Amino acid sequence: MRKSKSTVAFASLRPSLIGLGFAFYGDGEQSDPEATILDILRLSENDPKVFRMLLSWLDKTRDLIHVERLRVLAGDLTDKSALIFLGVLALKQVKCGDRRFSILVDFVKSKSGKGVSVRPSLQRDADPFLMEKYGVDLEFQEFGIESEKTAPADPKKILTLEAIMAQNPWLRFRALIGANFRADMAYVMAHKLAQNPYQAAKLVGCSQETAYRLWKGLLLYPQLGNLAA
Repeated sequence: MRKSKSTVAFASLRPSLIGLGFAFYGDGEQSDPEATILDILRLSENDPKVFRMLLSWLDKTRDLIHVERLRVLAGDLTDKSALIFLGVLALKQVKCGDRRFSILVDFVKSKSGKGVSVRPSLQRDADPFLMEKYGVDLEFQEFGIESEKTAPADPKKILTLEAIMAQNPWLRFRALIGANFRADMAYVMAHKLAQNPYQAAKLVGCSQETAYRLWKGLLLYPQLGNLAA
């Protein structure tokens, strides 16, 4: 599991974004989907364009996101503005019909009872002209922020789902097995990212008990490594 970071530089995150299918020039890397989502949220207050790109990316990959794992990794999220963006992101997915994201909405709201205390820079005054032109963003409003509607970026700024799948093996495992810890464990084992269930649990974000159970079961499939191709 990636260590918690309070700040993230866009330049350092760029290879991970390319690895997820964001249409930037340059070399990508094998990206951890949920860890990269959280890194994007840490950037979003100062770079709202990348947040809009994330919304567009989720329009194509929503079914492949392991929401329970995202909730586990978000437990280390200390940036309060990033928490707000997580809540907004999750609520927008719920309104798109994916109720799995409700656990993230509840998680963010539970951080401080009725709401989350955010930095003054995020508590910006609403621009009446932009709100009248684009409408009020109801998801931000639910978390105490008045702003114009935040819509997904142009879909062309994200690769097609087929291209995303071609370059992100983690998501390919989920397309085959499901967006769950079994798929994540299979990915880790097939790519030899861990030598034992204890190490795998740290990478995947599941309990030791779950890791040992899944590891034992997946060892029964001798051709698992072939899926890494």
